[in-house]
Amino acid sequence: MNRRRFLHTLALSGIAATASRVPAIAAAGKPFRTPSKLLAGAGTPLRFPADWDGGPIVAAATKQNVWPDTQTDVWTYGGSWPGPTIRVKRGDTFKARMVNMLDEPTIIHWHGMIVPHEMDGHPSQAVGTKESYNYSFPILNRAGMYWYHPHPHHRTAIQAYRGMAGLFIVEDDAEKDLGLPDGGHDIPLVLQDRRIRDSRSEFRYEIVTDDDHIQGFLGDAVFVNGTPDPYLEVAKGLYRFRLLNGANARIFYLSFTDDRPFHIIASDGGLLDKPYKVSLLSISPGERFEILVDFSGDDIGTSVMLRSEETGGGAGYPPPQGAAFPVIRFDVVKEATKTFTIPQTLVPYEQYRAEDAVRERDFILSIKHEGSVGNLDVGHFINGLEFEMDRVDGTIPINELEIWNFRNTSLAPHPMHAHGVQFQVLDRAGNTNLAARDRGWKDTILVLPYQTVRVLVRFNPYPGIYLVHCHNLEHESHGMMLNFEVTGEPTGVESAAAQIEKLDLK
Repeated sequence: MNRRRFLHTLALSGIAATASRVPAIAAAGKPFRTPSKLLAGAGTPLRFPADWDGGPIVAAATKQNVWPDTQTDVWTYGGSWPGPTIRVKRGDTFKARMVNMLDEPTIIHWHGMIVPHEMDGHPSQAVGTKESYNYSFPILNRAGMYWYHPHPHHRTAIQAYRGMAGLFIVEDDAEKDLGLPDGGHDIPLVLQDRRIRDSRSEFRYEIVTDDDHIQGFLGDAVFVNGTPDPYLEVAKGLYRFRLLNGANARIFYLSFTDDRPFHIIASDGGLLDKPYKVSLLSISPGERFEILVDFSGDDIGTSVMLRSEETGGGAGYPPPQGAAFPVIRFDVVKEATKTFTIPQTLVPYEQYRAEDAVRERDFILSIKHEGSVGNLDVGHFINGLEFEMDRVDGTIPINELEIWNFRNTSLAPHPMHAHGVQFQVLDRAGNTNLAARDRGWKDTILVLPYQTVRVLVRFNPYPGIYLVHCHNLEHESHGMMLNFEVTGEPTGVESAAAQIEKLDLK
């Protein structure tokens, strides 16, 4: 383990690091399948999903050329792999119709978006085969990269794994005025893993081992934007990469093979107050980060790999959590035709204060398993409860600031996600000196084994039933999810622009 990874691990553990030397840790894990050569032209060109054309979003089983020479059975939105990218502007009203052509119920959740509860994609809203669901809501969120995916109870994990997910990008004037990299220098990177059958005819999804139940479903191959063994040709200049971890359970520990630094500029809920320079970034399922990477100093004809570092995961099949593997290669092929610079400041936002909170809530995260090896009965719990569709597990007054304590009492990490709100991290393991990854507006936060993370939460402007759950999708599908009801009067039914003025997301 090098010093950078050690300091990052300490930051996530809530421990201050002052040591100048770090002891080595032996045994890197078995790597993922890699491109045959780390040379320009080897691998598969990075694909980009089509932009949404405004028509019905049809959920259906299709065949796609995931590999150039092979058709694979996948489930898609709009026949696109990945799903079509939806682009909207803050203040607009978004309208869409989801049509279900699967042989089972489904519904779309707009992950990270502040929407009325009828539009949120609660499992109780799932519709059957050949049925549809109409969405209409104002865009209140700040500029950022959000996403959409299925949310039927017990079937979220398998539907998302088979391909049903897409990006939802919000733009606004504050972001535009910064002059961040745009056009061909603004690149989404959706990170996922899959288990691949030899024929490549389908993605294998079979929960068969104890680890599948406890750690979640981990793949043996990595995909970026649905592309296996991906590479991207870049120019000698600054790039904005929008990162989404769309995997079921895999956590990525991202760095470059030459250890170059990069800057975090945005988190789940949009831009930070300033860029933060790092050389390692962990991203758990459901989280998003935006980074600036500079290729100006690279020679034309050279390549660099974005990888996930080994963190003590060991060996095994599939590669366990914390194994090392390549993610995507960048080939520097030309001079830049447009110059971008890293801003000194970004977009300020209101900082919640713990002293203004009116109450605290505990969310105790636990896993119970009984039986012999290979025959476990595994349950995933919040406050000792497994999810029940019609049970309300708590009420939250609208527009009141609360502290939520996520307490992990298990050996598995839990990326905790709340619907209908963006929150702020107060401390991790008691440490208020937050790492860059914990800053800004969040809707998903990684809680490591036996760790407590406290966040500041205020729901505004919509009352109704929402969810809090683990975004390890196997944990969610097997019970680690609760209903809560936001109570009180909505802030109003004005236009989207008028509602924005009333929100904390400024």
